[in-house]
Amino acid sequence: GPTWLDTFQAVLPLAEKKQVLLLTPSAEVTALHHTQPQNIMALTTYFSSSREVHALMQALHQAGVRRVIGTYTEEPFFQLLKVLVEEEAKKLGIQILENEDFDFGNTDFNSFMTRAKRKNPEAILLLQTEEGTVRSFLRARKQYFPEVILAGCQDFEGFLRIPELRAIAHHVTATPGGLG
Repeated sequence: GPTWLDTFQAVLPLAEKKQVLLLTPSAEVTALHHTQPQNIMALTTYFSSSREVHALMQALHQAGVRRVIGTYTEEPFFQLLKVLVEEEAKKLGIQILENEDFDFGNTDFNSFMTRAKRKNPEAILLLQTEEGTVRSFLRARKQYFPEVILAGCQDFEGFLRIPELRAIAHHVTATPGGLG
């Protein structure tokens, strides 16, 4: 079956028309519920990002966090995570002060950090997928937000295993990779 079905959905209308069952190893199941057509026949072995986002936001809520800024990679999967974060934040009474989308591989966060600092967040969600972006963000965060909680999911825990990144990451909340 198709991989990355949550991101590349061009096959869905054809699969529906031909009544083809899609089996995919890496499509986020929540994306399949937010798609057109609604009655596609698809099974995925990928873990539930909605459960992972719930765990992450619940951890922030339990830590007393009520004011959050979200940062996301500007691509469909991370845009879906943004929707899930917004839904979960609303349930928990967590205010999303701002959401910022960054191009894949972005390494310049100075203007964002200057603007975000004025909003006084208690946590920043770092939902990025590229190591250089995470490294640059952690360095900028050390200067602008050394005491603000940094939270992430998906590959974030793996980034924290890299010694250089672990050394500059503190006050961090992350879900275990593949939580579901």
